[in-house]
Amino acid sequence: MTNKELSMKIRKSLKEAGYTQKDIKVSVRSSRYDTAAKITIHNPHIDRHRIEKILRPAYEEIDRDDITGEILQGGNTMLFIEYEYGIFEEVAREWMATAKGLMQSKAEVTRIFDGLYLLDPDHCGALEIRQQDENTSCTYRVHSISHLCEFLYKFAEFKTIAV
Repeated sequence: MTNKELSMKIRKSLKEAGYTQKDIKVSVRSSRYDTAAKITIHNPHIDRHRIEKILRPAYEEIDRDDITGEILQGGNTMLFIEYEYGIFEEVAREWMATAKGLMQSKAEVTRIFDGLYLLDPDHCGALEIRQQDENTSCTYRVHSISHLCEFLYKFAEFKTIAV
């Protein structure tokens, strides 16, 4: 299958799932003996994990060494699904008031939502955000108030900060 054919098939699958070309851009390129499909999401309300569930089983093919798990060269089709850079900045601004209040908290652990916590373990202002529930456990550093706003938006929109 050519790159153009693969690109058209991926677009068709996305269209059947209700996504438009305005929401998601598809680019397929050859990389030596492998094929790489880059899917860029341009709509901040689209869940990347949902796109992965639609596309990975149908289009991703990666040959691995049975013993080491190393990716073998040649004949692989890899999908790279990511959000457009800066896509969450504007929509996350609605969380600014909440984020300001959280940043002023002096507590070591501040509960934001069920399963989402803001941590200041050393009481020095180096904040971390942790999601911990029955499905997910992950921790990220919070670099700025706008960064915290993005985490709050992702959790409210997708029920996870690991997007």
